[in-house]
Amino acid sequence: MAKNNKKRPKQGSSSSVDEEDMATSNCESLRSSIDSLNKVVTGGFANIHSDVDNLRLELMTEIDGIKRTIKDIEKSLESTQEDVEVVKEDVKKVTEGFKEHQHLE
Repeated sequence: MAKNNKKRPKQGSSSSVDEEDMATSNCESLRSSIDSLNKVVTGGFANIHSDVDNLRLELMTEIDGIKRTIKDIEKSLESTQEDVEVVKEDVKKVTEGFKEHQHLE
């Protein structure tokens, strides 16, 4: 195996400074990219949170409307049942009256 005969530049030499500047620049660029990505993700989550809150409010409004409709239907059903009971009583009285009238004849 052949040895790598490339020499490292001495610290403080111009190519060493160039590499350090490049590394610093790359770090700053990476840090900037991470910060930008962080802002985008944070903003995205904030938008999602807002959308979920709006959806929750809309659903609660719809559920309240459904609850009111169910209560109205229950009241209507109770009223109808009361009317049916009154009609049953009337039919029973008429039937009893008819039977009594037939016995009298």
